[in-house]
Amino acid sequence: MEDERIFIYGAGGHAKVVAEAICSCGLKPCAFIDDAVQVNQQNKLIGIPIFSPQDSRTWLKNGHVVVAIGDNYHRYMISQKMAMNIGIFINVVHKNAVLSPSAHIGAGSMIMANTVINAQAFIGDHVILNTGSIIEHDCIIGDFTSKTWRGSENRARSPDRNWSNYFSKGIYR
Repeated sequence: MEDERIFIYGAGGHAKVVAEAICSCGLKPCAFIDDAVQVNQQNKLIGIPIFSPQDSRTWLKNGHVVVAIGDNYHRYMISQKMAMNIGIFINVVHKNAVLSPSAHIGAGSMIMANTVINAQAFIGDHVILNTGSIIEHDCIIGDFTSKTWRGSENRARSPDRNWSNYFSKGIYR
């Protein structure tokens, strides 16, 4: 992976944390990609360049992307749009996270510092497990959800899902 180019879609607070998690593993993101940036505009965030999605310098020759947008619905929409074009999503796992070898981690998920994922837990695609989250054995965390160490989840909304019943008894589908 050291030869791979890593791009972070998003340039807000969550994206900064994701960049630092990538750096904790001895890697460095190539750039942030953000819709609010104008083509060819020179911007940086924590020393890493920010490019527009339309900027031809950004898109992906031998690269990978993580959608580092904290809002679950917007992360869902951008991931769906990008999957049609590139489909090269990576997981970001901070070096201080503890993952059971029997846990499943879906594509594009972000596991922050001091998170613990125990035996046979299932983490869906594009999930955010924020700093200090604990996922106990056999739990299911569904696609496009997020969790904090306190256990409060941001309820995601998507056009094809009813999210109102997905948060009970520690199981998130």
